[in-house]
Amino acid sequence: MDPTSGELYAYLVDRLRDNLHIVLCFSPVGSKFRERARKFPALFNECSINWFLTWPEEALVSVASNYLNKFDELDTKKETKMEL
Repeated sequence: MDPTSGELYAYLVDRLRDNLHIVLCFSPVGSKFRERARKFPALFNECSINWFLTWPEEALVSVASNYLNKFDELDTKKETKMEL
């Protein structure tokens, strides 16, 4: 193995270490979440926890209609878009 391939490998490992992100999804319902937090504290020490709760229906309709109105390839009437 020539020296440049070792340098290339080290560069690759450094880039991976800097840019690799992992997303884990846990359900907070039940006791499993609490058990995992106790068993693996390092998992929860250096992470961001986003709590995704249920959205109000008004917010869901607003987001959906906003995206559908911007979707130009959907060649249909406005009433049909509202039904979607």
